[in-house]
Amino acid sequence: MAEETETMQPGEAAGRNAEPLSAEPDTQEDVSERISKAVAEAKKEAEAELKKVRRELDSVKKAHMTEDEKKQADLTERERELAQREAELQNERSRMYAVKAIKKAGLDDGGDNALELVDFVLGDDEAQIDARVKAFGALVQKYVDAKVEATFKSAGRIPGKGTEAELEESGIGIRAAKRYAEKIKL
Repeated sequence: MAEETETMQPGEAAGRNAEPLSAEPDTQEDVSERISKAVAEAKKEAEAELKKVRRELDSVKKAHMTEDEKKQADLTERERELAQREAELQNERSRMYAVKAIKKAGLDDGGDNALELVDFVLGDDEAQIDARVKAFGALVQKYVDAKVEATFKSAGRIPGKGTEAELEESGIGIRAAKRYAEKIKL
């Protein structure tokens, strides 16, 4: 029994999106990349087809509408577009306020990092943004304090210990002041 097998020559396409066959086996990355490309292309085609069908549906609906219904549909569409524009404008205003609040709280380093923080603190209104900036600032301060304390401890210093009274008792401050006074008199 001889089985017939169909062989493809390099460069022949097994479908409309097929790539030429190579002598090397496909890696998982190659397969994933091909799948991602195919999915993206299929999604793009489906979205285009959906838009086309929606336009056709709208035209059929409008053809069967009375004049008043057409006016009402146009008015509803305009209101929807206006609401969308207003929402976009409000979002931009909130983003700008968030940037100002970040700078005011001292969380801005002068670079683009403030823009990256905006998404963390963005809220529905200014009060919510202020509350989020305050909470984020407190979190950052706790983190910085913990890192500073850890650094000091690793260097042998215990943060929060050592006061002016201890310096006076040890005489370091007094001796330094006396040396400075003597230098000035010379």
